[in-house]
Amino acid sequence: MYEKLKNHPDALEEHELLEILLYNAVPRKNTNPLAHELLEAFGSVRGVFEADAAALQQIEGVGPQLAGYIKCISFFLEKYAAERESAPPRKYDPATFGQYLRDYYAGLPYEVFCVFVLDEKGNILCRKKFTDRERESVNVPPQELSKLAVQYAGRAFVLAHNHVAGGSRPSASDDALTIQCEVLCSINNIRLLDHYICSEEGMYSYYSSGRMAAIAGNYHISKVLGREKHGED
Repeated sequence: MYEKLKNHPDALEEHELLEILLYNAVPRKNTNPLAHELLEAFGSVRGVFEADAAALQQIEGVGPQLAGYIKCISFFLEKYAAERESAPPRKYDPATFGQYLRDYYAGLPYEVFCVFVLDEKGNILCRKKFTDRERESVNVPPQELSKLAVQYAGRAFVLAHNHVAGGSRPSASDDALTIQCEVLCSINNIRLLDHYICSEEGMYSYYSSGRMAAIAGNYHISKVLGREKHGED
């Protein structure tokens, strides 16, 4: 069965998939008959996972431990489906990324700061979330951004956060954080592409407003070191 799963997974029947899962919980036993009994009792794999623990234990050979195992898989699948719906797109596209962020931040009662790590082709390698579950603030440790750059060998960052109350115009602290991230990114040879701010009233983009270019022009590490060399403030 494992060989079939490895080499021809699309050829596996429903009862065979269930048989493999059951074998992990009931090793050294033929789980094929039990897989058939469960499917006959509950109609489908989905029916098996949606059955409650008490109903599962009505099937001969299913005790509390195996019923708990099946329910654990069920809860995992539910969580996976929910996370998949909110997962970022595979590739960063400025034309459509704003809509993804609107959907992601819709209804959140506290601020969440997200860092999207991109490779050189614009593929999104990961999304890292920071939140203190506070309505109007979130702490973003600079060292965590450096760790992300190293861990994923990223070549670009996209930042995003939400304003729970008020509009999407950046605050002084938003500007300060963007500047800090630009310096940090340029030190690590990473491009900071944009910083989005979402609110119920709309969305703000540092790139679209032209402020991203201005910040990069003033706070790229080469500019900062150049000012220090010439004694500029």
